[in-house]
Amino acid sequence: MDRALNLEVKPSWAEIDRARDACVAFLRQQRFADATVDAVSMVTSELVENANKYGEFSSADAAIRIRLSVTDSAIIVEVRNPVGHCSTENLAQLDRMIQWIRGFQDPFEAYVERLRVVSAQSLHHAESGLGLCELPMRANRSSTSVWRQATTLPSQPSTFCNDQRVCRP
Repeated sequence: MDRALNLEVKPSWAEIDRARDACVAFLRQQRFADATVDAVSMVTSELVENANKYGEFSSADAAIRIRLSVTDSAIIVEVRNPVGHCSTENLAQLDRMIQWIRGFQDPFEAYVERLRVVSAQSLHHAESGLGLCELPMRANRSSTSVWRQATTLPSQPSTFCNDQRVCRP
């Protein structure tokens, strides 16, 4: 049985459902519990959504690349998308948010704290960061500890990651 799923999707909101469906089918084929399938497919969807939102897709062949790989002790979710030079600040902001989330004992506490911040913001504020906070919280509830996202800069790869540890059914 193949222990990896490689998928390339177009930078389109409609492709998020296709990515989620492929993830669900792959994880079911691997015989993971429903809670793990739900959590990992949600993580994948959130990361593809972020790639769609923050990617630089000016060339015709630009795409979002997804890789789910299963080892004896982990499920690794990688989502790669091209980013422009102006995205350096977005990557720095992503890194700061990840470090902030890691500072909490329980991912739920980070999510609740982020909800407090978002509720005090203007309705016109562009980003909430809730999806990013929700990833480790959901993963934690399904015996999956954290998540992994990889982003590639044009001239220098930059990876933010934490392997997902998953209990086998």
